[in-house]
Formats: sequence, structure tokens, C-alpha cells
Amino acid sequence: MGYSKNNLRNMEPSEGNTKLFGTWIKQWKDILSQISNSIKLLGLIVLVLSTLITFVFLSTPVRDRNFAIYLYVLLGLLLIVIIGIFIDRQNERKAKKSNDGTLVLTKDNELEIQKKAVTTDQVTNQNFIDSAAGFKIYQSEKIGWQKPKRLSYKELLLKLGFVKNIQEVENMLKVARISNPLSSLFATSENIMFQYGDDIEIKFKDDSTLQKIEDYLDNLKKYLLETENKTMTADEIQAERKEQFSGGSPSTCFIFPVNLNVMVLQKKHFISKATKLNLPNLLMSIISNTGESIDQLLSYENSIICVTQSKMLNVKVNEVVENLTIYRIYKLIDAKEKIFLLQTQWCPESDSAIEVWEELKKMQDSFTIID
Repeated sequence: MGYSKNNLRNMEPSEGNTKLFGTWIKQWKDILSQISNSIKLLGLIVLVLSTLITFVFLSTPVRDRNFAIYLYVLLGLLLIVIIGIFIDRQNERKAKKSNDGTLVLTKDNELEIQKKAVTTDQVTNQNFIDSAAGFKIYQSEKIGWQKPKRLSYKELLLKLGFVKNIQEVENMLKVARISNPLSSLFATSENIMFQYGDDIEIKFKDDSTLQKIEDYLDNLKKYLLETENKTMTADEIQAERKEQFSGGSPSTCFIFPVNLNVMVLQKKHFISKATKLNLPNLLMSIISNTGESIDQLLSYENSIICVTQSKMLNVKVNEVVENLTIYRIYKLIDAKEKIFLLQTQWCPESDSAIEVWEELKKMQDSFTIID
């Protein structure tokens, strides 16, 4: 570590000890700052042992028969740290593979999954660190971004507008405990939400609809005409449209926050034996609960990323009637004791949509699991 065996042999036991110890400690600080917490523990143990042996080594006369033994022990301890760093780097590369896949914004303001792997080295800053939850991520400090919120699963459902009140949450969880074997994972989840701006209130009109409903109605009209020679009236079409859109729900509005939510799922809370705990089953559970259909999907060694797209037609935002496209990106990452779900919501018609998307993308690409 900066001194050869000949340098040490020509040095008297007391000569240059202060300088040598200063260099020794500085080099160890540089090593420890570059490796993970688990390897740091090994490094600290080796540092204490090597420091004690170095003290004895420098105090031992050169002609003493134990002089060479101390040197070999020091080299052995150094070899242990080198092996530890190699294992640490292997684990780090494996963790980075979980971040495979990113999304790009096309010229038509549509999201598209890109197969090219993205590593954390391409992200300039990861200024939000949650050691307890086990991750770090880029947090936007630009104007309009709220401070991160920590939410329980119940609070998250209310925030995302899936339910209206706590009673609806309780009813949903009660049904889920019976019908969804993965519900215990979600119910005990920890959530950290990064949101841009205020919640967007989307109000429904009598003719509000979804693009997929309109496609369904077009196919239905063709089917009835070809098989029964029947033409649907405007009233029949509107009645079917309303039924498909509301699903019997009396809701007249929908709350939509532009955000990225990190959901931390603890594997120890999975109690079902009827279903295997894996990423495909988790994704299927999430999508089935939202009633969405997958637009794009890619899977990797220990992660899945998918995109859903909903085109809402004839809805009101700030009393203005317009069409909105809502994208949801789900990214599931499998770790040793946890599963992380990154859920992003974004609307290209919302305020500062392009700038906001660039910040959301930085967050997604920067997410890293830590020990």
C-alpha cells in the first residue's frame, strides 16, 4: 500500500511511523467509502486487525524471525478485502440489472419501452435516500414538485382516487383478503410518493367515455348488423356507453395526481400457500385490480416493466371539456427480502407535461436498491 518490503527493511522501527500510519488510514478510508455496508463491516474488522499487526510489525526488529510472518499476515488480510470488494461489485452489477429497461417519449408524445439497459451511472444525482426502506432515488427540486409523502396502503388508495372514503377502503381490503392471496403484501406496504402539482380533478359528463369503449361499440354495431341485421339507435348506443364507462358506479369525478410512487413490499408478510410469490403474479394482481389492459411489457432477470394507456374522451378539467391520455408505468424489482413497485402516473395533456416527464424519467432510471 505505497511502501515496498525494501523500504520497510531500511527503516528503523520508529522512523516514519506517523507518516506511514497516516497514509495507511487514508487509503483505508478511500476503500471503505467505495464499498457497501455489509463489506464495510468486514473491512472495519480487517482494518482493526491490520492496524494492530502493523503496529507490532513496525515495532519488531528486522532481524526478528517473526518480522516476515507479520508481513504475510498483512498481505493475507489485504487479500480478504480484495475478495470482499470483488463480491460486492458482483452484487452491485446484479442489482443494476434490476433497473433494465427505460421509457422514452416519442415525437407523438407517446411512451415507449426502450430495451437498452440503463445503469445508475447515467443518472447525475440520487438525492433521496431511504436506508430503512432500502433504496435511493433522484428527487426533483424544481418548482411545482411537492415534498415526498409517506403513505400507508389505505392512504395511497384514497390518494390515487380508487376509493372515496375509508369505509370503501375497508370494504375493498375485506374482499381482497378472500379473493386475492397477495393482498397481505399490499396491505402492509410502505409507500413514498413524489408528486408534481396538485391533484387533477377529472369530472364526468353524460357522454364521457374511453377510447376502448368506443372501439367496443363500433365492433358491437358491426356484429349486430351482420348477425341480426339490427342497427343500434343513438339512445341504445348512449345507454351502453354509460353502462360500460361507469360500471354501475355513481362516481361523477376522478382524482388524478401526476406522480411516482415507490411501494415497498415485505416478502415476510406473504402468507398464502395457494399462489407463488413472483413478479408475474404480482403484476397480474395489480392490473386486474385497476381494470386496465397492458399496452407494453418487457421482463428481465429480476424485474418487469409494463405500460398501460387509457384515453378518456369528453371529460371536464377546470370546466373545460377535453380528451386526456393517462399513462401508468409499473416497474417491479425483486430483491432478497423485498419487492419494490414503482408506479408512475403521467398525462401528456397536463401542465408542463414534457418537463415533468423528464423528471419522472430521471426518477425511474435512478432508482437503486441499497443494503
